[in-house]
Amino acid sequence: MTTNRVATSDDCIVTSWNACELENNNRSRSNIVLKDRGAKSQYRGMNNNREEFYTFQVDGCIVQQGRKCDFLLLDDKNKVARLIELKGLDYPHGASQIVETMKQLGKTLKGLGYNQFLGRIASSKSPHINDSEYIKLKRAVYNACQVDLVIKGNNRFDETLT
Repeated sequence: MTTNRVATSDDCIVTSWNACELENNNRSRSNIVLKDRGAKSQYRGMNNNREEFYTFQVDGCIVQQGRKCDFLLLDDKNKVARLIELKGLDYPHGASQIVETMKQLGKTLKGLGYNQFLGRIASSKSPHINDSEYIKLKRAVYNACQVDLVIKGNNRFDETLT
């Protein structure tokens, strides 16, 4: 995967992605755990097939200005990009951070061949799957940037990566 280029937009500066990659010496690990220092929320992807995944720090590294999510998890084989936000109670704000990140990085990701975009929010509060506000939020995120959004509570987001 080559991500050495530098891209810019009106509200962000994207730096060299290589410097922002996390654990690049262990891309095929069985569990990918992403969390901020001192934060309660975490994302965990179970990589049962030990496929190669690239993990990047977005906030403060790839994107240094404007609103952005915390992490980017790339499945280069299947061309799936996961935009990951670790949140407390305010998951609607987390959704807006994912939308803004996609607006800032979407062109670059699409240029690298990524064609599926998943938003993942680990929050202390989880909306009910049939809650009308949650459904509206998911629809708004998809309409804004074609990202499928899922929010999970209890400060954890666990999923099997395929």
